[in-house]
Amino acid sequence: MPATAAFPPITIIGMPIDLGASVSGADEGPTALRRGGLAEALKGVGRVVQDLGDLGVPRRGDVPGDLETTDAAGRPIKLRRTDAVVDACRGLYEKLVEVYASGHLPLVIGGDHSAAIGDVTRAVISASSLSSTTSSTMSNTLPPMVPIRF
Repeated sequence: MPATAAFPPITIIGMPIDLGASVSGADEGPTALRRGGLAEALKGVGRVVQDLGDLGVPRRGDVPGDLETTDAAGRPIKLRRTDAVVDACRGLYEKLVEVYASGHLPLVIGGDHSAAIGDVTRAVISASSLSSTTSSTMSNTLPPMVPIRF
């Protein structure tokens, strides 16, 4: 089945991040999913698939650890490798902008929950720009803004 407006091509983006997690291992998700045959399974149901590989994310041992601080109520909290997480998510956001602009549907695989920062940011910006647009032509040419996560 060729890609159509109802079934845009899927672009897989690996986000091997475990910097926001309390334990290591989530960064192995993209490799495991690829070895498990993710792209082949999608192709097997007629989807056009492109795999961009993994984004460059620093390894856990290469960045400073937790920052201990307090929340607004004065309770202690830990912020895990905040600068590295923000940089990685910014890279994911930028890649998502490219993928959406190409008319593909991104499939972000991998990592811990901090990877969702890039996904959600892109989806929220897309939704807000569409809601302020009255041009039906523009909204009809954009692919669905639904990041799919495993």
